[in-house]
Amino acid sequence: MQSNTISPNLRKILLMIIGVDLIGLSVFYYSNSGSYTFAGYITLNSSKYPIYWYLVHGPIVLMSIFMFTLGIATLIVGYLNQPKSTKPIIVLTVFTIVSAVLVTRVFYLGNSPSVVMLPLPAKTDEYVIQMASAFNLVHGINPYEVNLEKVMLSSIPPQQFTLIYSNSAPPYVPGKVIGFVDYFDYLPQAALYYVPAILLGIPGVIWNALVYSSGLFLSFRKMKGSVKYLFPAVIAGSMFIFLEPAVMPVPSAGWIVPLLIAVSYPEYPILSGIMLGWASAYKIYVLPFALFYLVEAKRMGYNVKKMIYGALASFLGPTLPFLVEDPSAMLKDVLAPLTLNLRPLDGGPGITDLQFLGIFIPKDLQIAILAGILVSGLFISLLRRLGYLSFVIPSIAFFWWYRPEPQYFMYFPFIALIAVMTGFFGKIELTESRQETWLFSSFSIGISAFSVMYLAQYAFIIPAAVSIYLLVMMSLTVMFVPISIMIERAKSLITRLSEKTVSCLTFLFMTVAMVGIALGVSDLLLNGLWFVVMGHNYESDAFLLSVLAAKEMVDLHNPYSFVFLHDMLESPQFGKVFSMFRYSNSPIDLNDLKPSPVFTPYLDPSGQFIKYGARVNYVDFYDYPPGMALSMIPALLLRIPVSLWESLLYVFSIVTLFLSIRNEKNLLYVLVFILSGVFVTFYGEAFESDLSPWISLILIAISFRKYPLISGALTGFAATTMPEATVLVPFILILIYNEMGKQFFLRFLISGILLSALLVLPPILIDPSSLTMMFFPILAKLPVNGVSLTTLISLYIFHSYWPVSFLSIFPYVALIGSIAISVIFYNKIREGILMFPVFIVLNFTRAEIEYFAFYPLVAFLAWLLITREKEITRSEGLKVLHGSHFRVLERQKENLKK
Repeated sequence: MQSNTISPNLRKILLMIIGVDLIGLSVFYYSNSGSYTFAGYITLNSSKYPIYWYLVHGPIVLMSIFMFTLGIATLIVGYLNQPKSTKPIIVLTVFTIVSAVLVTRVFYLGNSPSVVMLPLPAKTDEYVIQMASAFNLVHGINPYEVNLEKVMLSSIPPQQFTLIYSNSAPPYVPGKVIGFVDYFDYLPQAALYYVPAILLGIPGVIWNALVYSSGLFLSFRKMKGSVKYLFPAVIAGSMFIFLEPAVMPVPSAGWIVPLLIAVSYPEYPILSGIMLGWASAYKIYVLPFALFYLVEAKRMGYNVKKMIYGALASFLGPTLPFLVEDPSAMLKDVLAPLTLNLRPLDGGPGITDLQFLGIFIPKDLQIAILAGILVSGLFISLLRRLGYLSFVIPSIAFFWWYRPEPQYFMYFPFIALIAVMTGFFGKIELTESRQETWLFSSFSIGISAFSVMYLAQYAFIIPAAVSIYLLVMMSLTVMFVPISIMIERAKSLITRLSEKTVSCLTFLFMTVAMVGIALGVSDLLLNGLWFVVMGHNYESDAFLLSVLAAKEMVDLHNPYSFVFLHDMLESPQFGKVFSMFRYSNSPIDLNDLKPSPVFTPYLDPSGQFIKYGARVNYVDFYDYPPGMALSMIPALLLRIPVSLWESLLYVFSIVTLFLSIRNEKNLLYVLVFILSGVFVTFYGEAFESDLSPWISLILIAISFRKYPLISGALTGFAATTMPEATVLVPFILILIYNEMGKQFFLRFLISGILLSALLVLPPILIDPSSLTMMFFPILAKLPVNGVSLTTLISLYIFHSYWPVSFLSIFPYVALIGSIAISVIFYNKIREGILMFPVFIVLNFTRAEIEYFAFYPLVAFLAWLLITREKEITRSEGLKVLHGSHFRVLERQKENLKK
């Protein structure tokens, strides 16, 4: 039976998830809120190579450090597990989310057009070194006796090297580079990890995916009860943490998976010890974690002596043969990094990045602070029980390392979370039902999947060379998410399946997903280094037309009566800058890139232009319902950039939403969900001059869910902005009718109709042809785009950029069919009907991911705040009724006795 009362263990886990997500977000935020710029040339092997350095604004650095600090604080509050301490964390996390949007908009993007350059994920030098050394091992060659200079120069560009500077640095400038790490500077375990990949003849990224999915599966199968079904939410919330070692050409899985096994199976001391020793040898910075692990294992009563035996065996066993064969060669290579002069800024975020604000902390002081945190933390953990906080101390320490690589601190809290969920610190049980935790996880993984795809369209798809494999995979994912949520809601499958079946299905899904993504991106990631150059504050034709229409509305003109071609061409912000460059010996000059006007063509037999083999004209008139332009009028009246106004409106909607929620469990659920879909739920909002005020209006409407006149009016306003909002409204009405009662529904409906009519009718009364203009994107024949079914069928079956005629009826069929199913089977699907618009939009001619990415957010909030609340109220009413009936029976018995 569902309840709004949160169990202590669920509070602990949700707080831990939020803490882990905030630490991961600090890395993601820092890494994507700056730009690479040309720093100069370095000379290697008598050749010159350009080098680019990452520059980031001071407020972004402070924001990322604050995110990390808040993540650690949240983990501490989760350990204390006191209800009074939860509220400040919730307030601070909401503050962090909305502040990140505004800091990005104001300090990173600014108001004027700018161009930034970011690298796509590519092979790192450690990946190449470990793969090459594994190849040497397979062929009987001692990796410590081989110089890898030629291999590295032929495999990856010098941008990916660990550069060595002369002793005269600092200052660190390209002219002081004297070489790079071109030898195997790890213990043998780092090479042995990739030996199976070499023997099987598969890329290292595929091996990473197989190893990582297996490790996660082994941890998942160890979880028991309802906590097991929070696991997808853990993966969803840590998506940007968990994806990198799974599908990117980095070797982190080689130590993360052994630690996952070690914390999941401490009752098998030899196994956990072997895993612990392997991970510590694989990357030396894991060694402090191993010490804290042994301290906590001893306190929990596990057989630490056998663990130490296993650890020594896996640490020394592979190491001693190389040490015996050629001790000088091995020690020289392994210890060399300790003596090298390396540039402090490398990866981030970390305390070192305060240099961007002019605050320089000496390298020796940072190392001393790091050592002090580890020693004092170990001393405290020996004196008193710290629980999973012991596993977090290495993250705090390595945040002070003078070269703050994310893998030094990002994954330890995630491993601590898995340790709690698998019972390392004792059995953990939830009073919440299996269905509640699984349904919450389903929504989280849904928004997370859309978030990854939202990001992938910018990171993994080369313009004009879209992979059919990626398109199909993304389309299948888009369809899978709503189908799985609706089936679970209707059939409650998770309560009918055995835990063994769930474990097997989860393993299959994770493996297929990880290997699939790795295959999809490996051709790009394993072939050189690519830079994406993006323009910010440049406006698309749709956005600019809406702004121009808003200006005409301010002057009390009908915006549908104007052709804006001249105004568009005169705007310095009109156009698009998006290019991809492969690293070469010629530096990239961002000043040479100019925006190119991008018009949307539509098929017109009498058109003036030729596009995709047909006569077309370009959309140079306002072609949306009036609500879109009306939502921008406040920005014009306040004389602030429209993009800033959209961010402010979204921030207001998020704050209003949280203020409307009083229950602790619901607040934590919403926070985890928002952090799960980080790129959809707020990061994309900060970065894009996107046409998405409709989601802000819907969120504000949900915030006023107890007031039908206000929520109805806001929903009616949203319906007049964009087609993706319009198709959502019928399903909202069906849900309101069934969940809120007829009186509420009538007030909601009347207020929505009145406001939408008030917005739509004036232009139509002035000029009836305005109605055609409002629905032009649906009525006109536009070229296919995005991941829609129409795109796949037209582009890859009929080889046409123009949609095939018989497909034009599909959106209407999908709309009518979805409404019919929603009405007939509402009691089975309930809030799941809000996922039907995904299928409708997938049949549009143009279905960009942002068109349907917000639907899981709306459906989740409807489940949490409307349908679930009704179920709880009903069950509590039954309790009261049952209690009253029981008391009547007791009185009757007493009367009979008398």
